Amino acid sequence: MTLCGIDPEPVIVVGAGLAGLTAAHTLARSGVPTVVLEAGPRPGGRIHTRSAGFDAGQYGELGAETIHGEYAAVTALCADLGVELSETISFDVARTPVTAIEGLLATDTVVVGGRVLTTGRIESICREVTTALRRVPPAPQETLAQWPRRAALSDEARAVLTAAGRALAQRDSAQTDACVLTEDATRSSRRIVGGTQRLIDALAADLDIRLDTPVTVIRQRRGRITVLLDDGQTLSSSQAVVAVSPFVLGAIGFDPPLPPATLLAAASAPRSHGVKVVAQYREGAAVRTALARGVCSDGPISRAWVSSGDTSGPVVVSAFSCGTARAAVERGDAAFDALDALLETVVGSGLTRISGVVKNWSADERFLGMGGVPPIALRGSHFALLNAAERRVHFAGAHTDEAFCDTLEGAVRSGRRAALEVVRHPVRVSAEYCNRKLVRS
Repeated sequence: MTLCGIDPEPVIVVGAGLAGLTAAHTLARSGVPTVVLEAGPRPGGRIHTRSAGFDAGQYGELGAETIHGEYAAVTALCADLGVELSETISFDVARTPVTAIEGLLATDTVVVGGRVLTTGRIESICREVTTALRRVPPAPQETLAQWPRRAALSDEARAVLTAAGRALAQRDSAQTDACVLTEDATRSSRRIVGGTQRLIDALAADLDIRLDTPVTVIRQRRGRITVLLDDGQTLSSSQAVVAVSPFVLGAIGFDPPLPPATLLAAASAPRSHGVKVVAQYREGAAVRTALARGVCSDGPISRAWVSSGDTSGPVVVSAFSCGTARAAVERGDAAFDALDALLETVVGSGLTRISGVVKNWSADERFLGMGGVPPIALRGSHFALLNAAERRVHFAGAHTDEAFCDTLEGAVRSGRRAALEVVRHPVRVSAEYCNRKLVRS
């Protein structure tokens, strides 16, 4: 994109996560250069593939790793960049359509009170829950802690919903919409061969990314944007894209200040406090068999699944602990001990952990959580506020996409949206810029 033969000046992108990099990549494809500012030491945001310490060339994902079948934008981006996806993993159940709770209970092993529930008990509880959902549908504003009580579910069914709800929403029941139970089940998924970081690397390959560069203030004056960096330096541009976690948006100074409603929307989403635990075990065959789909639990580990695509040798298991349960695994080796105990319960024998790594996203000041999906009753106005450009500042991030909030798909879609907003924004060239580019050239 040029104006009278004048090359456009770089757009400033704040945040080198998937959304920010997608925005920068999309702008570059449109002929618009960018400068990407990242506060941390690496690009990727909540995508972080870790290979150090794992045997047999395996790796662990400390952040997002699953691409569901309906993720069209991510799939297309991978194809465009030549990033290889795994074969599709699908599951079928007896009838269609199937709800999220039915899909989860049909595939995952469920551990409640330290014991594995039998297939018969799970089927019985699933019937109890689905009957109650038809008889007493959840209200949009009702939480997963409230609805089972109103529906008079059995104690065991409520315990199962506590485990399943944390697995589905990555939050405690009191922060989760009960309607999550009735959403459509995910029927297929894929992963990026070699780790999700390969998508980040492909996006970042030709971009100007400046790491360890925190932003202090974003100032707008007379059609210009000035970004003040933590080290005192400044950058100037006509437009900017801000793609940071909503929970740290309030730590960046905006001059003039952002509208109160925008900041309130960013802070109002129930935060998914969580810890990601990744461990490698020597008994690969036994773990793969026992975790053919996954396991959800009402214990400290909310959900665990096999994340490595290898069919032999050791196995890598991903897990997360969310909500108040994470307090039990945030110190020392407690997270590994809890994961070991859960897997040994499911496998039925002892396991040998080779290595592992824990990432506490809630304790990372650049994220302050795994994400946050607003309550259903507030979503319309919430996303309208977070999507709205503030004059020449455009906002991106998985939390700004209503249809795919807090997902890889949402991050990519939001990055593309913000880039299109920049391209479509009226181009204004100052006299000083014309003089510098035309007269002196």
